[in-house]
Amino acid sequence: MPFLKRNRPKSRYLFLQYFSFTWLGIVASVLGPLLPAVRTSLKLTYSQAGFIFACQNLGGLAILFISGFLVQRFGKQVVLRLGFLLLGLGLFLAAVGLWYALILLAYALIGSGFSLLDVGISTICLELNIRQRGKALNRLHFFFGLGAISGPLLAFFFSNFTSGWRWALGLTAVGPSFLLLYLLPQRLPPSPKQSFTKSLGIYRKPLLWSAALTLCFYCGLEWGIGSWFASWWKENANSVFLDPSLLTSLFWLSFTVGRFLTSLSVEGLGLSRFLLSSFFLSSILLLLWQVFPEPLSTLIIILSLAIVIAGQYPTIVALGSQPFRKSSGQVTSFLSLFAVIGSAIWPSLIGVWADEAGLKALILAELILCLVLSSSGIITILLSRKLNRK
Repeated sequence: MPFLKRNRPKSRYLFLQYFSFTWLGIVASVLGPLLPAVRTSLKLTYSQAGFIFACQNLGGLAILFISGFLVQRFGKQVVLRLGFLLLGLGLFLAAVGLWYALILLAYALIGSGFSLLDVGISTICLELNIRQRGKALNRLHFFFGLGAISGPLLAFFFSNFTSGWRWALGLTAVGPSFLLLYLLPQRLPPSPKQSFTKSLGIYRKPLLWSAALTLCFYCGLEWGIGSWFASWWKENANSVFLDPSLLTSLFWLSFTVGRFLTSLSVEGLGLSRFLLSSFFLSSILLLLWQVFPEPLSTLIIILSLAIVIAGQYPTIVALGSQPFRKSSGQVTSFLSLFAVIGSAIWPSLIGVWADEAGLKALILAELILCLVLSSSGIITILLSRKLNRK
């Protein structure tokens, strides 16, 4: 019985982390497939529909600028409660909203709540796993992948119902509401205390900036494929083997498998060795795509790439945060800020390039991003080793 008592709190924390990230994955992946129905129902133009996601990103970016301070000043408990409240409220307003302005407000709240929960949950994971951060973060992001696979299925199920998009968004609001109620009686372990001067001092560390830039390039690589590959396949492969939508699901399924495999192997290999191996393999795969852009070879390369790159994001966060154990909230919010920026700008620039050169430009764009990512990642590894030797 004492053994069970000692482990019961940790089990509660694990449930909170894994269920939250699973639901974040559902929210992240369900919004895109529902957008055409939202546009038709509200009689929106394409630009108006696109601005919905711009509001979501702006809400997420705005809160990321202050989320690290909120964690340090008010604690993880308050940040998570606020995150669940904003996410649930945003999803509910999006489900019942009859006016375009209300939908924009709802998506801004969704972005804000999402960012707060990303930072808060990641901070808990880092603080509870001092020695095996790479394994813990990859396992956490595996559950995000499970949610990301489920979201499009939820959208597909409700697509046959009248105003089905409202029912789907309303259902996704249940998760944050449940988690908010679940969290109310919980008492999370306090974060390590650090003076204001030392808190600001971490922003002078080159390692933090290098890791942040690496994540920015990584998100360009990941979301460049996630955003544009279905269009590339439709234009260049003529759906010879698979429908583009099914191919996208296969990509994210392979990605989730990669996260699971990484969680099993990253600690044995070591964070630096794993990243170096992943950078090398992803570069080779994208070089092969340049040489063999045929449909069958492309399918094999892209699904293999999804597995290879899947563990890079959590492992970079683990590596970049290692020397700053008393500032996990600040570090997580800073790194997440650059990740969101990368997710927003690089796929957009690929689209601009594709307007000029066609979607075949995606292959070269991904290779360039991979090489820049690898170079930035190697610098991050060297800075980490230098800092750990001190």
